[in-house]
Amino acid sequence: MSEFLALVGAEPEGDPPAPELRMTSGRERSRADGARVVVGLFPGANAESRRWPAGRFSALAQRMASAGHRVLVLGGPGEAGLTEVVARAGAAFGECEDHGGRTDLMGLSGLLAGCDVLVTNDTGPMHLAAALGTPVVALEGPADVRQTRPLGTRVRLVGRFDLPCVPCVRNRCPRTGPGTELTDARNECMWLISVDEVERAVQELLDGRTP
Repeated sequence: MSEFLALVGAEPEGDPPAPELRMTSGRERSRADGARVVVGLFPGANAESRRWPAGRFSALAQRMASAGHRVLVLGGPGEAGLTEVVARAGAAFGECEDHGGRTDLMGLSGLLAGCDVLVTNDTGPMHLAAALGTPVVALEGPADVRQTRPLGTRVRLVGRFDLPCVPCVRNRCPRTGPGTELTDARNECMWLISVDEVERAVQELLDGRTP
């Protein structure tokens, strides 16, 4: 719980309120137009090594918006610049809303609960969404998914698990930077995840397919 509070810039004070009422209002906001598919994107992450490139999230937002889906770009207050970039890219192709840093924990929970699918890096909201029953496409890099994967049957893990360095469980890729293998500073395990395979995982969950 403390991780989720930190994400939205809040501190715990007393007992947390029951989430049902706020979650219901959040669900109504995210599903206001009835049967339209709602796709959530969470492009941020606390650790640099766990972030899928912003350009890939932007491309995915464009594809989801072009398909007629309503896209919600989510993030904490420190990620408002990132969510703005992704949302602006998607909005050029359809309905794509920027909610980065604009909700408290209960508001974020409501939006997550109202999504038909969430695409996210390895984050606290990834686990929160899975706990709420929202289908999750989890973009995995350095984490040991045997210990940290989101629970549930409606989860797709997308990553390069065949790389010899995965899982390194590092917050910064040790293979990047001057004098290392990847001098362009890209994080290979996340960089190699394509937009196509993430889009396929989204569609599988929307179609109700099982692994």
